[in-house]
Amino acid sequence: MYAYTIQLYFYTIRFIACFLMLVVLKRMFSNVTDYGMEAWGVSPATVITRWSVARVIGLSGSGPAYVFSFIEALSDAGVKNGLPRDVATGLAIQTVLGSAQLLQQSNEHPAVLRDRVSSPGGTTIAALHTLENGRMHGLLMDAAVKRSKELAGIKLL
Repeated sequence: MYAYTIQLYFYTIRFIACFLMLVVLKRMFSNVTDYGMEAWGVSPATVITRWSVARVIGLSGSGPAYVFSFIEALSDAGVKNGLPRDVATGLAIQTVLGSAQLLQQSNEHPAVLRDRVSSPGGTTIAALHTLENGRMHGLLMDAAVKRSKELAGIKLL
């Protein structure tokens, strides 16, 4: 009886968590034209199923933490190069904001825009090479998928 009560308790918690996530997603997508998301195929009519909730959580639920870590790393790089912390952080924030706005307004693939700002033999392409040697792209993809699928009970491929 005790084990059944605990199991019921955990199912209730999972249900409440999913319900709250749906409320958050509904608010996020309630006025999607403000975010320009319809151009990317996301609309208020998007149906969030149990299987897709895990995918949304891995990307949008955890995504801000990835962005904050990225901004922190950019800021640290600025400090390492001699900038004061507040200036480095401000520049990092504006870089991310400007890049996101450009991406949203252009409706182009991120790789196209990345290529446009990467000069042959320049600092950007050298830094991107270093990031890829560290598997940044693959690590972000793995981080955004693995745990959310485990929590949703989806078989990992």
